Amino acid sequence: MNCPYCGKPMRPGWIETRGERLSWTPHGEKKGGWRWSVSSHGIPLGKYSFFRGCRAAADYCSACRKIILSGIDL
Repeated sequence: MNCPYCGKPMRPGWIETRGERLSWTPHGEKKGGWRWSVSSHGIPLGKYSFFRGCRAAADYCSACRKIILSGIDL
């Protein structure tokens, strides 16, 4: 994938957690007390496993230092 900001190639990879759900949380909300919690208006960003955590595919641009989620596998 090429960076939508500068057009240079991006490096594929992952954003990962260990034992927690990965999610986007709106400003002013909280996830909750459990590892698998998502806020009421939040968006889960990948499959969650109690033992493995969670990961979402993402591409990184070293020129812009931006990360783009390339797919959310639920």
